[in-house]
Amino acid sequence: MKIYKIANWVEKYETADTRKRKTLFWVLVPNSHDGLGFCSIMERDDALEVFGAWVLILQVASKCSTRGSLTTTKGRPYTAKDIATMTRAPVDSITDALDVLVEIGWITADVSGAHPDTSADHPDTSAGDPDTSADHPDVSADHPDVSAELGKSLSVKKERERRKKKEPPLPPTGGSEGGESGIEIPSPLAGDAVFVSSWESWCRYQEQSGNRRWGPEMIKQQLEHLATMTPGDAATSLCDAMLKGWQGPARVNHGPKGKGGEPAKPARVKVDTTTADEAIRAMKEATT
Repeated sequence: MKIYKIANWVEKYETADTRKRKTLFWVLVPNSHDGLGFCSIMERDDALEVFGAWVLILQVASKCSTRGSLTTTKGRPYTAKDIATMTRAPVDSITDALDVLVEIGWITADVSGAHPDTSADHPDTSAGDPDTSADHPDVSADHPDVSAELGKSLSVKKERERRKKKEPPLPPTGGSEGGESGIEIPSPLAGDAVFVSSWESWCRYQEQSGNRRWGPEMIKQQLEHLATMTPGDAATSLCDAMLKGWQGPARVNHGPKGKGGEPAKPARVKVDTTTADEAIRAMKEATT
């Protein structure tokens, strides 16, 4: 007895969406009209009849327990008569179409031995009944390729979720050598004790605020931006950003001009604290 199977079912007729579904109520049909198989069909006098039968066969295959394989839930191969009965099509049209489709390679026909299922004359119509979806195992169990791909996708998703829960967001790190980030604080900022203390407080502030982990490139860009300022302005920029709850350094606006028309210098604060909150309080006291 022949077992008819749709050739390349997984590659051509399954998508990420269909693989999540146990039961399909539609089927994907390629729309290419320049293939040799399609051209061979359209050269026939009964071209439309064969192609129409092909679509019906595809629809039946999409609802089988093992999608793409024309067999009952018990594994008995469907015959041309079975398919004709389920689709209300003439059995001769299905028979002729199967021969043509096997010849052009759209369907494969494997010879099987006798099957314990004795319902040869009674097609299993559960494939056409949406209410029997409970009897249909997940397609991934019947298609190793689909199972492997779907399993890999789920594993990656679970791993990402696990990392989000397990690994709290980490801030950039400070120190004259760049700390854990491995990025050296540029000169002259590295030689300024006030800036280094402000930078370390800024790192702790980022950790307390729960912002996302900063990559080395982002840390480097922030340090390069701060290096365009004087050490005092850079320290003030970080303290202002903490006061305002920002995620990046603030712009430094000098106050009114002092004696001689020169801009007033920003407050210099010696920050020797253990938490970013104390750094913020120190900055408030220095500016009042």
